[in-house]
Amino acid sequence: MIIGKDLVEFVNILYEKLGGKNSKFAPNFENIIDGPSSIPVTEWYGDVYWTLKTLLKEKAIKDQDMLKKSEEITSYLSEWFLPY
Repeated sequence: MIIGKDLVEFVNILYEKLGGKNSKFAPNFENIIDGPSSIPVTEWYGDVYWTLKTLLKEKAIKDQDMLKKSEEITSYLSEWFLPY
């Protein structure tokens, strides 16, 4: 399972693969790029969860490895976040 520092790296790579600041999904990454900063870590994980849920729903992730990892991370984090 990708968690902690590896999750930060994954998020950064995914952000770049989707086009970085030029991506239509850039606002989704606003609070999660480069890892947790001044917000509580639990809030950062929540933002990661909702960003990945959005990307999966929109079928935005084309790289199969990144897609599989995103599904695994979302499934893991879903234990702590209520679906809407």
